[in-house]
Amino acid sequence: MELLANAQYFTPHIQVGGRIDAWVEVGSGVCAIHVLDNGPGVPPHLKNGKAFRLFESSQAQRTGMGLHYVQAVAQAHGGTLREIGTPPEGAHFVLELPTDESKK
Repeated sequence: MELLANAQYFTPHIQVGGRIDAWVEVGSGVCAIHVLDNGPGVPPHLKNGKAFRLFESSQAQRTGMGLHYVQAVAQAHGGTLREIGTPPEGAHFVLELPTDESKK
């Protein structure tokens, strides 16, 4: 999953204390997949949804396609991808997809 790959890339996993948490919440017709890391976080110039734009990246060697692609796939299935705030360090993204029960 691209969200985990991004978290892994941007988390200082080489240093002691690098951490990625992922969990799933299901309820009210929605399955929410959370990915939280303690990397450098989303830079200010990529806040407010700009990180999801095609070819936007905070790293010159990155393509800027990953988050855009995840968001496009989520939307194609009636879902969303959003950054839900940045903790003191790192980033927190949530991918929400409708469950089969929400289609009944």
